[in-house]
Amino acid sequence: ILSTADSLFALQAMLRLVLVLSAVLRPSGSRGTVDASPMTGSTALFYLLAGIIRVTLLIVSPDHGLEGPLSGPVYLAFEVASLLPLMKLALGSSSSKDIPWRPAAVAVKVLCWAAAVTAAAVVSSQHQILLSGDKMLDGAFTMVNLLELVAAVICLFSTVLAGGGGAKGSFSSFAHIVLPIQQVLPMYFYLTAFDASLDDASLGHPLVLMQRCGALEIVLLLLAAMAHVALAEDAELSQEEELRLGSAGRGIADQVF
Repeated sequence: ILSTADSLFALQAMLRLVLVLSAVLRPSGSRGTVDASPMTGSTALFYLLAGIIRVTLLIVSPDHGLEGPLSGPVYLAFEVASLLPLMKLALGSSSSKDIPWRPAAVAVKVLCWAAAVTAAAVVSSQHQILLSGDKMLDGAFTMVNLLELVAAVICLFSTVLAGGGGAKGSFSSFAHIVLPIQQVLPMYFYLTAFDASLDDASLGHPLVLMQRCGALEIVLLLLAAMAHVALAEDAELSQEEELRLGSAGRGIADQVF
């Protein structure tokens, strides 16, 4: 049992649920409900895959559960509640009527998804904390961290390519604040809860892998937040300029006609 982890992993699950529900339930703007958000598309897909594995482990493997007042059904309820919103976010952008369906682009995306999942599975099979004695379950525990790392990589690239991924002060800004915070919690757990000698009783070096994955994920999410602040400000200035030019054009048209 992962003793003392309840206050960290359960709090992460609560923050995740608040984030994904906010992403799904926020009012639609001119750019749509899901479009201008870091929690959409492939980013949400990999968080969804990680969540499905996490829920499966909680159901079938008591050795991967938590102890404390927030363990058991309480923690499981928060994890399960996040799955449907994550699914909506993962499928939302791809089902948008504004985005044309291109078979070649879809095929490339699916191949990239498959390659990332396969790589995560291979690495996790070589680095396992032997909690249950079942290699598949112990490998799945490691795989959760790798899938979330992939989600952080996608979040950074999608934010940069989307020109900041939404206007400053919108939900996008809120998401870029919450994402790194929620990942600090398991990172702190992996740094403090286990002794370095754990690797001697494990397959490979899972503790070092999880610590480095957690640190890299936080760095990537912070870089995505910085990109949002920098690029979204430029986007706002550009939008204001367009509005100013549009108003000037209408003024000239009124004078002419």
